[in-house]
Amino acid sequence: MRTILIVEDSTPNAQMIKAAMETRGYNVTIAENGEEGIEVAKMLHPALILMDLRFPGRGIDGWQAIATLKADKELRNIPIIAIPVEVHHQDRERAIVAGCDYFFPKPFNIIDLLNLVGEYTGL
Repeated sequence: MRTILIVEDSTPNAQMIKAAMETRGYNVTIAENGEEGIEVAKMLHPALILMDLRFPGRGIDGWQAIATLKADKELRNIPIIAIPVEVHHQDRERAIVAGCDYFFPKPFNIIDLLNLVGEYTGL
């Protein structure tokens, strides 16, 4: 079973994504902020990470977390899909520069997200 890490500070959003991923047979873990996401990634080495970009008042943001993960030789090959809620015109470029593999802003169709995750994980 492939593990997906969701780094998302909105519990309802994280739970909705988790439920959908589990219907496709993924093992899903949720982290609530960038620091926790990095720690969990180091422990689990997930097949893919879904990363929100903003965690107001909660430590490092998603861009910093992505850059940290991509700088780690053991974690750099894990695909990261950014799933931000607010999109500014420079966010996509900033996420890609940080090392994000794909930019998929909210709101999104959950089936489209499942299909995108499947492209990266082979499921």
